[in-house]
Amino acid sequence: MPFKFCAAHISKSQEVEELPVPPEFTFDKCEVGLLPEEVADPLVGCTRKNARRFFSNPLLVFLFILRTFFRDVSDITHLKYLGYDRACGLVPYLRNKAKNGSAGHLGDTGRYDESHRRIMALENEKRTLLRTHADNIEAFERTLSRFKEELQNLKRVNMETSDELADLKDELQDKNEALSKCDEELLAFKETSLDYAKDIANLREEIQALNQIISGHEMELVKLKSEHAQEIDEKKQEISTKDELISDLLVKLDTLQHIITMHRMSTWARFKRRVARSFRRGSSDDHKPDGGNIGGNIAAISADKTVVARNTK
Repeated sequence: MPFKFCAAHISKSQEVEELPVPPEFTFDKCEVGLLPEEVADPLVGCTRKNARRFFSNPLLVFLFILRTFFRDVSDITHLKYLGYDRACGLVPYLRNKAKNGSAGHLGDTGRYDESHRRIMALENEKRTLLRTHADNIEAFERTLSRFKEELQNLKRVNMETSDELADLKDELQDKNEALSKCDEELLAFKETSLDYAKDIANLREEIQALNQIISGHEMELVKLKSEHAQEIDEKKQEISTKDELISDLLVKLDTLQHIITMHRMSTWARFKRRVARSFRRGSSDDHKPDGGNIGGNIAAISADKTVVARNTK
């Protein structure tokens, strides 16, 4: 017997040997009173702690054995009372008894042996398969390790690609901002061009007015030829002076048109260079077209118009 059993259990086991099992006892009728009184007597003298956790009498031990090891109790005729509860190691002791085939054996060892043989056969088959497929397993492990490395590389490449994509997004955003600034500059340039066109239209109207004045003066000259022969020379001189002023005005107008054309070309070239430079740098500064020279020329033309108007009065 195991050494950890208490003395009361050991002495009780020595006193009670094989006790008869009532034929009317079944698994479904595990009630007190179906076994002999000596089996149902409570076991006293157990010195182990927490005694309330133990089987208090042999009947409970017997019922525990039936519930644990058997499904059919029709073949059981005698029970060798062991006298041990679960706290004293009943289950390991019963299994040890069944394995050694002693008189206290109550289980069906045939099923245990069959299960043991099946387990051993499965173990042998497992070892055989492991030996047979060892190379395949090693190859699979190598492939698996290679796949893991490739997965790590893919994760690293994915992270690098994500960083590059973020950089590209930032660069695209900068270029979009630069493009919006270029659009604003283009709009301002268009507005300036409209102002220049308005100035040119006003100059043309003034030239037409001057032409009308000249035509009126020519008509007056014809009248003066018949009426005032003496004043013809003076009028001719006045007309020549006005013609010179008109020619100067036309020259200035051509010069102004040339300046405007050159300014448009230079402004457009600067605008294109600025746009290209902004796309190359990824950002651009806010510049506006320079209209200083044109403003000066327009001021000069306005002064000339004032002089012509004074001379014509």
